[in-house]
Amino acid sequence: MEIEFDPDKAASNPIAHDGVTFDEAKPVLLDPYALTREDTDDHGEPRWVTLGMGGKEANFGGGVDTAW
Repeated sequence: MEIEFDPDKAASNPIAHDGVTFDEAKPVLLDPYALTREDTDDHGEPRWVTLGMGGKEANFGGGVDTAW
């Protein structure tokens, strides 16, 4: 799977999300055991929330809010 993201959003993400970059969050989306559900908050577009392993440390459980 190819993961693409907006460079401007990627630059602001570490500030908004405890220093986690998009590159560090990518493994969460590739985790075969990740859990994904639809985000029911109204964002004006379909979004999903994924919880899986990846990120800065081997035991980091990262949640990624993904719009696609």
